[in-house]
Amino acid sequence: MLKVIIVDDDVLFARTLTRIAGSAGLEASMVHSAEQALTVVEQDQPDLAFIDVGLPGMSGIELVAKLTHGERPVHCIMVSGQTTFQSAVDAMRAGALDFIPKASEAPEIQFRVKKAVEVLRMHHHLEYLQAAAPGVDQIIGDSESMQQVLRQIAEVAGT
Repeated sequence: MLKVIIVDDDVLFARTLTRIAGSAGLEASMVHSAEQALTVVEQDQPDLAFIDVGLPGMSGIELVAKLTHGERPVHCIMVSGQTTFQSAVDAMRAGALDFIPKASEAPEIQFRVKKAVEVLRMHHHLEYLQAAAPGVDQIIGDSESMQQVLRQIAEVAGT
């Protein structure tokens, strides 16, 4: 089961996101500050995070940058009650996958959660395939026919 952490000081909105995440099949946890989030992320290693832009202490943008560029990157979606074009741009530059205004209707949020889950599953599947299949540089073979196959792979890989 995929794990999600909701980081928002607005308890009512955080509960709403927790319910939506649960209905999408995600195991959800909720915290109310970036500092709490860092502790929970280290312990639980969630796959996805919903992060409010305006958190007390460390901002949501700073938290996104830490989580998306960390040792085990977390996919992040920003939420904000005071949406501006600049805050959305800043969130995306920090590494957020999406930006959801808190004024969004529940079906819109559900749709975005569903899309995020699809991206996560594709990402996990890609990681699995990459781990399961060695790179061309790891294929061993000295026969002429194997060398020909490797040349064809290199040729096709450039397209």
